[in-house]
Amino acid sequence: MEYVHTDSDIMFERPGPVPMPGEDSNRLWQVTWDILDKAQEFSAEHRDEIPESKSFKEWLTDYLENQVQSTDPERENYLEEGVRKLVPGLAMYWADENAIPLERVSLKWMDAEDIFPGDHSLVINGFDRVVKVVSAGLKSNIRVLLEHVVDKIEYDETEAISRLGFGTMYKILLFFPTCFWPLHKHFINFLPSPLTIPSAQLVQHFGLNERQVEALTVYMQDLANYSSLMPQYNIPILVGYATNRAAELMERLSDEEARMVYLCQMAHYFPILLQEEGTGKEGELVGKALWPTVSFMSRWNQDPFARGSYTSIPIGASQMDLEVFGIPVGARSYGTLCGNSDDEDNSGLEEKVEGEEKLRLKSVDDAENGRIFFAGEHTSPGRFASVHGALMTGQREAAKILGQHSF
Repeated sequence: MEYVHTDSDIMFERPGPVPMPGEDSNRLWQVTWDILDKAQEFSAEHRDEIPESKSFKEWLTDYLENQVQSTDPERENYLEEGVRKLVPGLAMYWADENAIPLERVSLKWMDAEDIFPGDHSLVINGFDRVVKVVSAGLKSNIRVLLEHVVDKIEYDETEAISRLGFGTMYKILLFFPTCFWPLHKHFINFLPSPLTIPSAQLVQHFGLNERQVEALTVYMQDLANYSSLMPQYNIPILVGYATNRAAELMERLSDEEARMVYLCQMAHYFPILLQEEGTGKEGELVGKALWPTVSFMSRWNQDPFARGSYTSIPIGASQMDLEVFGIPVGARSYGTLCGNSDDEDNSGLEEKVEGEEKLRLKSVDDAENGRIFFAGEHTSPGRFASVHGALMTGQREAAKILGQHSF
């Protein structure tokens, strides 16, 4: 697989054509990531003390209000007021990566995701290469069945599926006639603000209906961001993202309606999209001549075979809800807890109470009993919400199946 490192961005603090100076945005990113590191350290060190209902947003609010100060630059816990106000908005980026709102992120399990080291990169020749390489290695008597619909599954042993988060990441690809944004920037970020509302003049200019205005309002009050494909492909394509409520609202729009919502959002920052045709210099495209003529978008939430994008650990859930998928259906039983819960015979994943007796779900060391095996990013305790996790759990479950049969 070919990939390239992506590390440059441009950031807008508020609507208008002037972006934040590069040194200011770099400083803001650094502060935000440092605070996220502190939250993860706190999670690891105080897990037993943290209530299951406490969110990362609660911790962040408390940290910014009580753990840092903006009056004495000489003190270690100094954080200038302007930066302190912007951190919560930029922290949404971390939550958006897992398609979960900040107020739903479990503080107790902030450090659960074991992220591989390396630079943030863009895959050049497509993720389908993973499937092609893996499938090419299958033996001829192993079948992969596509377009087969499962009519019904009856299974009620655990509540892990209902507890785990499963958010939506919405993507739209906008193909522009030419590039009017900075050529060599990989990302364009627009900081959110609860006070940021769409311009009535621009809403009228783009002819947005009520549903479009609602989607645009939610999007502008969230962290809006785009990836530019210009640095890698030299093609004027922007990939826009939305998550959570904004994603759900975008998916309900038609392709054309969603395209106009994104155009209206960008016009708040790039006035060239609003100029009258014929006013550009030396044949420069402006106004409607710049509008994209082609767009593609995902609708994972509405897809009956997906209903979302990927997994997160929200408040009320735990890493054990991911671990429980490591036990196949048919290879499960409940054993009575006794003695040291760390003993091998008493190790397990989930407690339940039946009368006065505590039982713990445990694996039966008999691979022949396994009949349905769970794989996918949602079954990876440390690498959920990633392609790595999906691939590695597939290998994990394949090894169990190969242990049952000789192919």
